Amino acid sequence: MLLGKPLRALWFLYNSLSGNYLFLSEMKNEIGTKIMNESTIVKYEPKIKIETRIKEAERIIHKTLMKRKPVYDILGMRIIVEPKHQRDESIFLIYYIAKLIDSEYEVKTQNTDDYVYYKKQNGYQSYHIEIYHKKKKLEIQIRNKAMDIEAQNGRASIYK
Repeated sequence: MLLGKPLRALWFLYNSLSGNYLFLSEMKNEIGTKIMNESTIVKYEPKIKIETRIKEAERIIHKTLMKRKPVYDILGMRIIVEPKHQRDESIFLIYYIAKLIDSEYEVKTQNTDDYVYYKKQNGYQSYHIEIYHKKKKLEIQIRNKAMDIEAQNGRASIYK
């Protein structure tokens, strides 16, 4: 894209050496286990999909230039909740999972955004919570499957 393969190679090397890939893998397992062992969540029999990502170097540069401020959401996790029964249950589960994460990790409340209740004009919905763990910052997005489809492919998608 902007600077090509050399930048991507350096970015990969940096994230490997700094332990970011290992951190995301550990957090995916840790949070996934906490969610799936929580009795209130288990009774809804949801499908839970957890994805992690490291923001691409080109995207960080683009976002920094466009917004004229530093980018902090470099490490990310997305939790997609799909209850077995009713869609309404997913809203409850989104907030319940957010509360569970809030009780287990250091959360900065000023960096929590509720786009589930306060939907963006472009249709985007997701609950964002930022945690600090092992001296790293991780942005977690929690949403249901319909919200994820809209974010990836609908009006809310920035990559269409």
